[in-house]
Amino acid sequence: MKKKPAEPQKATPASRLAGCYFRLFNTADGRKVLADLRKKFGEERPRFVRGGSTTLQDAALTDGECNVMREIRLAIEAGKNAPEESP
Repeated sequence: MKKKPAEPQKATPASRLAGCYFRLFNTADGRKVLADLRKKFGEERPRFVRGGSTTLQDAALTDGECNVMREIRLAIEAGKNAPEESP
């Protein structure tokens, strides 16, 4: 029994937006901007520094910045498989 060919993935607003993230950050300039954002707001930055004087507000701000970078990373990854935009 032969398998039917896979139907093209239907574009949803979320998948179209993910495709935008992928296309935006998959250019030479986009990669430079993303590298700069990662240096400044990378996901792996510590929220508290051992022996430091980090306040809860500072830690919450850092956590929020890291979460934005996580969302960008996840959108770029999802956008790799997003359906192509129609002109």
